[in-house]
Amino acid sequence: DGGRNWTDWKEIQETVEIDFTEGGTRTVADGDKEVKIRVRDRAWNESEIVTKTIRLDRKNPVAKKIQIQTEGGGKAVESSNVNVLVEAEDEAGGSGLAKVWLWTEGNTKKESTYYRTYGIPLPLPAPGMNKVYAQFEDWAGNLSGEIWTEIKVVPELVIVSITQTTLADNGGVRVDFKTNHVVTSGLFYD
Repeated sequence: DGGRNWTDWKEIQETVEIDFTEGGTRTVADGDKEVKIRVRDRAWNESEIVTKTIRLDRKNPVAKKIQIQTEGGGKAVESSNVNVLVEAEDEAGGSGLAKVWLWTEGNTKKESTYYRTYGIPLPLPAPGMNKVYAQFEDWAGNLSGEIWTEIKVVPELVIVSITQTTLADNGGVRVDFKTNHVVTSGLFYD
């Protein structure tokens, strides 16, 4: 309130809780706030006023997008290292996006500083459709909801090729073939 009203004197502590209401009845809007402090000794000598600006932010960020990216825009990835594009926003006047967590179904969340694109190694989950999740946190510690996309894990793929066919003596056909291991595992997404 611009320094018009001060709290009662309190014992000096490392942490003091500040009530952001006006007279205990109306909540102050989010945004930049000035916090002023002064101390007094046992002889009632008062210090100068020290002012610090803080940002009051009680709103959760909003998760907007999670998308798997591949070179050339294809639908297949030949390793467990993929790029994940994520996007979120913190409302105007908020503290800003600080962190993102990424994880796959059944695995531990991996925390990182918020950037829009991450190259992350995904632990290969079970074959079939699996979810990749993201959640965001702002500098005030508010969390977004979780968002996810799906990725399909395909087990080892084997290519069989015919190398030669010949007519057998008994009138049948003899087929010679070889196998090539092309991809040991693959990730596909929609």
